[in-house]
Amino acid sequence: MVCTMDGEIFVSYHKSLNAFTSWILWVALFISFLIFSFFTRYLDFDLHVFQS
Repeated sequence: MVCTMDGEIFVSYHKSLNAFTSWILWVALFISFLIFSFFTRYLDFDLHVFQS
């Protein structure tokens, strides 16, 4: 009985941890996408200024 309860607690903890890490991964992906788009826009603007 104790083993199954510990297993259930471990499984639920593992699931919550997995959801938490996936949430951090999505947030990091979104932030990196924002930074990438900002830098590409900034570099594109710089290139246009230098060309003209």
